Amino acid sequence: MRDTLFPSCVIPGCSNPVSRSNEPCGQCKTAFGEYLRPGGEELTDEQIEERDTAVRQTYERRGFA
Repeated sequence: MRDTLFPSCVIPGCSNPVSRSNEPCGQCKTAFGEYLRPGGEELTDEQIEERDTAVRQTYERRGFA
């Protein structure tokens, strides 16, 4: 997990700060709108980091990082 003052957006690949862990940032809420469903199973910080590590590695392999 990264050492930051605020938690990061829960959307994979987005590192915008948020006030609470497990929530999307304002930009992602605007971009994804109704595709974001409230509720559901909350991810732990460890699950988010594991998922985001896989996303970052995929971006790097494809030349997007």
